[in-house]
Amino acid sequence: MGETLMLNRTIQHNTPTTTLQGSRFRNVVAAAAIASASLLAVLPGTSWASDDAANNAIRVAIAPTTTALPVVVADKEGYFKEAGLDVTYKVSNVTISDQLVTVGRQFDIAMGTQPALITATQQGLQLVQITSGALDTKANPQAHFVVGPDSGIKSYADFAGKRLGTLSLTGNLHYAVLANALAAGVKLNDINWVVGTVPQMPDLLKAKRVAGIEEIQPFSRFAIANGGISISDPFRILGDKAFLGVFLADKAWANSHESQVLKFNKALQKAGVWIEKNKDKARALVGTYTGARGKVLAETTIPNFEFQTTAKEVETVMKPDLTTWIALLNKVTDQTVKVTASDMLPSWGGGK
Repeated sequence: MGETLMLNRTIQHNTPTTTLQGSRFRNVVAAAAIASASLLAVLPGTSWASDDAANNAIRVAIAPTTTALPVVVADKEGYFKEAGLDVTYKVSNVTISDQLVTVGRQFDIAMGTQPALITATQQGLQLVQITSGALDTKANPQAHFVVGPDSGIKSYADFAGKRLGTLSLTGNLHYAVLANALAAGVKLNDINWVVGTVPQMPDLLKAKRVAGIEEIQPFSRFAIANGGISISDPFRILGDKAFLGVFLADKAWANSHESQVLKFNKALQKAGVWIEKNKDKARALVGTYTGARGKVLAETTIPNFEFQTTAKEVETVMKPDLTTWIALLNKVTDQTVKVTASDMLPSWGGGK
């Protein structure tokens, strides 16, 4: 059971008879636990990729978004091979919370978000954040909250009573949206959420199954091309810069593969430099794994990227970022996050 199959289920935080009703935090925990139990039941009981720390094979799950571009470029341009790594990647269309359950089994590394990592760690999954990735900045925004032209939504203050689409109940974009709604005076329990994957959101909005959606490039462009209106970039509530996507790994694997992880990060950094110098070629590559084409692809903006290539950088950059997200989750949920940033970093990068 994945969140893809939950499209017909409206998560109503204000309906006592709904199975996933209750506080925001309990809904997130329930959704993550259900997804985890279902996926664990069907996945093979393998351990992480190799017990041999010298093994350079790395299996990576990426999303069909611009945030995954460095992985595609590093593979195509040979940066992984130059680093002595045997990296294979798969484009995955499942939601983030479903994806994280596969880390340590089907994959060694997966793209994810800070809130998803925090929630998964509280549920007992042994995962760590190994580097940041795509940036969402004031100068180069990548995320949008897109509403239908007849939705009645002009700002976050209009969210009460609306049925809205989210990419994940544990996504960083979702929590940024919640923080904006809270700041606008909306009671979060008055918002109804429908969960779907990145490619599905524009269709949900076009079909008027939801009044507005969280979305990132290039699929936010699909939604806007269909008549949707972007009311803002939700990440601006965090300031002028936010990490849109991060890379997560199995904790035991990462702890015993410091060299491989840092080589992986350095290859991504090289890819980021290539992307900056070759925007048109990079945009064309986005079309090969996202399905974006024509005007939508042409108008897709490529994000800037930032990666941590030393153990010290992993600690000094990732720890404060995770701490920021823990504080935000404490603000928009009714329970206190009990894990710390050190619980979610590799042992060589400031972790426990």
